[in-house]
Amino acid sequence: MPQPATSRSFADMPLPERIAALIAASKRFGKIFPTFGVKPTPDTNNWICECPLGASCGTHIGKHPRVKWKTEATGDPGKVARFAKEFPLANWGATYKDDILDLDNKPGKPNGVANFQKWEAVHGAVSTLRISTGTGQHLRFKAGTGLRQSKHGGLGIDVRSEEMGYV
Repeated sequence: MPQPATSRSFADMPLPERIAALIAASKRFGKIFPTFGVKPTPDTNNWICECPLGASCGTHIGKHPRVKWKTEATGDPGKVARFAKEFPLANWGATYKDDILDLDNKPGKPNGVANFQKWEAVHGAVSTLRISTGTGQHLRFKAGTGLRQSKHGGLGIDVRSEEMGYV
């Protein structure tokens, strides 16, 4: 019987494997770029950003770009490899060529994963690529599905579409 797949951070991969995985991600999901990573703390629900602001970083811990993402995000294998070498502990952002439902599950905030599961219980399961993130899931749909960019913080569900940002 096949073993379930395990997930691991790009930063945990040996450099050649990391570069190959990042290049594959850029081909599948859109141009990529490095973001600041996070440092663990004894409290597993609390991280410190590795940016210069550290513990006072605020709400974008591990999510803000290390480079000018609008102009430096790339799918070029050489540039991806340079980023991977220069920023070995980076998290990674991607511009998107798909429409995305961003389901958050963050401490002290509405649980978008649970809210979407309740919706699926009533309307039926959505069949699409689901990607687990550090704090939720991204559901990807072919661009042009009619999803429109929006934020529904009260539900913990955001819509990302029309290449208007990054995840």
